[in-house]
Amino acid sequence: MKTRSLMLIMALVCSLFIFAACAPEAEDPEDPEAPEPEEPEETEDPDDEEDEEDKDGGTLTVALPSNPVNIDPRLQWDSTSMLPLSNVVDRFYTVDDDDELRPLAATDWYANEDADKFTFELREGVRYHDGTEMTSETIAEVIRWTAEKDEYPQAQFWTNLDRVETPDDHTLVIHTTEPISPAEFWRERQYSPWPISLEQQEEHGDEGVRDPVGAGPFKFVSYTSDDQIVLERNEDYWAGPPHLDELIFRIIPDASTRRVEMEAGTIDVLPDVEPRDVAEYEDMGLNVQANEAPIRAMVSVNFKNEILQDMNVRQAIAHALNRDAIIERLFHGYATKAINYQHPNSPYYDDTVEGYEYDPARAEELLEESGWMLEGDYRYRDGERLELEIASRDHDTWDMMSQIMEDQLREIGIDADVNTTDTTAFHNAVRDGTYDICYWVLHGNAWDQMGHPNLQTDAWGNISHMRDSKPEIQDLQDEINDLIMEFEGALTEDTRESTTVEMQHIINENLVVIPLWFPHRIHVTQPYVQDLEMPAIRSDIRYEDAWLSE
Repeated sequence: MKTRSLMLIMALVCSLFIFAACAPEAEDPEDPEAPEPEEPEETEDPDDEEDEEDKDGGTLTVALPSNPVNIDPRLQWDSTSMLPLSNVVDRFYTVDDDDELRPLAATDWYANEDADKFTFELREGVRYHDGTEMTSETIAEVIRWTAEKDEYPQAQFWTNLDRVETPDDHTLVIHTTEPISPAEFWRERQYSPWPISLEQQEEHGDEGVRDPVGAGPFKFVSYTSDDQIVLERNEDYWAGPPHLDELIFRIIPDASTRRVEMEAGTIDVLPDVEPRDVAEYEDMGLNVQANEAPIRAMVSVNFKNEILQDMNVRQAIAHALNRDAIIERLFHGYATKAINYQHPNSPYYDDTVEGYEYDPARAEELLEESGWMLEGDYRYRDGERLELEIASRDHDTWDMMSQIMEDQLREIGIDADVNTTDTTAFHNAVRDGTYDICYWVLHGNAWDQMGHPNLQTDAWGNISHMRDSKPEIQDLQDEINDLIMEFEGALTEDTRESTTVEMQHIINENLVVIPLWFPHRIHVTQPYVQDLEMPAIRSDIRYEDAWLSE
């Protein structure tokens, strides 16, 4: 079972698809009374050398539902891109499902008392795949470059960057323009920067990297659009080479094709599977892992649209959606119904927030209160039909949810129409504000995340366009921004909790977004895939410890 035959592929084709954990907030080492940073504990592998050798070899194949949005690690932002790239690049650290940080490129991290200076101690002896050493300056250059790229999502992590210093090759010091809660700062740095070699940065300049040179356990070999991404074992990885010889990510958009290939054994790992397929995978004898995850699903509203600036219309949409029925139909129970925007696993969850239950009669009353009267199948006001475009992308769950939303809105007289495009066109539309409503999912990296990647004015994922709305809604955006800034700078738990609770009430009372549910994360693996951690909290999966049994 060390390699998997692909002989069935032609037949198959012919027959046929976020950590609240923080590092110990030690004081700046310049403080003579500061405690010495603790060195990460070294763990010993209980297996002997002979057993380790027995684990080595083979190719593991992972299915991806689409092409990665960006193969440049500095610019990636979606989970599909993260899956291969997180094995090519070593970030500062990663986080496990116990909210504990695991050191990668960094071995330690600490903040000063004013929480505006953050120091990272980098691991010595780490080399990029081109043989050059990972130093503080190579990472500093990635940060400086990323901070200037407003059009890409990772720039949002550096909006309050003052300067980056490199006092020596293995110390990186980041100064911020204002205090940031260390807990929040460590969390954000989980996903930025993604260091690539300085030589590659200098070679490509502002051009996107197509052959990333990282320092992770696997080296990038090739990427063929609509086909596959190939990685190979990094023999010089600082933690020791991975067991696998090769890691292949095959791009298979069709869910039914993915199911058939999993059954045939031509795919070894299937991340983020559709809940409706779980029973079938279990019947195949495959390993299924389902976990709650800090993922928010919602209806996002474009406040540029004057119709949607009316709170009655937003409430009507919320009451028209039968969340319980949709969870059962689409997620087969593998989702938690959202009463408000914050996940119930958050320590700051406020159970006094009242959600919007399914009540189509109340939805119709609200529309009539705003002058939208039923004439035949649809509602009109002053001769104008109540029409809304639902933007969607070519992804099974997104498109099915959009179709269900279209049907349920039509039941209360809203002429809703789904417009499905490819993923890039979809994201361009929602960010440009050329849509009305859409199904939107925010992948968090901790249970207590405030939600600023989706709500702050300058955040890449803020697609509500409240700044382009009427004055009252612009004032509401200012209020949200202030709360987010207070949360980010909070140095006490009381402040973090109070700002998060206040945000929950603001979102609910104004329906800035319409919370739907919190999807669970479900992964499927072949029985012979061993020691592969499939995380619930973060969006990436690392394969350095995985191996294939006989």
